[in-house]
Amino acid sequence: MIVMAEIRFLEESGAKVSFSATDSANVERARQEAARWAEASGYSIVTFHLEEGSPQRLRVQFNDSTPLNSWLDANVVRQGRLEELESFLDYARGEQRRRDVGYEVYDL
Repeated sequence: MIVMAEIRFLEESGAKVSFSATDSANVERARQEAARWAEASGYSIVTFHLEEGSPQRLRVQFNDSTPLNSWLDANVVRQGRLEELESFLDYARGEQRRRDVGYEVYDL
């Protein structure tokens, strides 16, 4: 049995982000692309946190680490722009690696 990585879209309160019905197909494609990327990168959970007061900014968190400083425009997900999503996740993975070795000060 293949277990896919879990991809979450959460508000600051912890509630699931509600995307419009017209965006649902694109959001599902983005979720599948993020899951594929996460599995290939060794992450079991990727959480996108919608910043409070900013309906356009999603901060990313890998597994149970602290959310990263970098953020993704929510329209990338809503519009299913998969290449931009993958590029963002690659950049965020680099930020996570820099944080892990103590260089997070350069990502502020």
